[in-house]
Amino acid sequence: MLSAAFLFLVYASLTLTPTTLKSNANDMLAAAGIGVEAAVPANPYNTLAAELAAKEARLNQEQAALNASGYGMTPGTAKAFALSPDRYGFYSLCVSILLFILVAVNFYYDVRRRKNTAPATTSV
Repeated sequence: MLSAAFLFLVYASLTLTPTTLKSNANDMLAAAGIGVEAAVPANPYNTLAAELAAKEARLNQEQAALNASGYGMTPGTAKAFALSPDRYGFYSLCVSILLFILVAVNFYYDVRRRKNTAPATTSV
């Protein structure tokens, strides 16, 4: 039973990353035709949000230009030095294996302790 749960956990951690789940949820909502519209008069807060969105778009363009020029690459290699957010499944798998090992060691120590302690004898 524990091995089946472990196999399901491995499968889920390798196939269902947070980005995959988010894109699946977005696809389902779009397919269902769910949408929200609202209109508010211009005020300092919603114009600030628009300015921040424009600044974010500009920064993304600058980051793309830096990536294209090779900034952040390790000298002598052709690969950028960055961690992918899709690695959460791998980290989840590592933590799951560690927990499985700890549970197995705990079980081993419990069995060994029971063998070493003699059952209490009762005298009448």
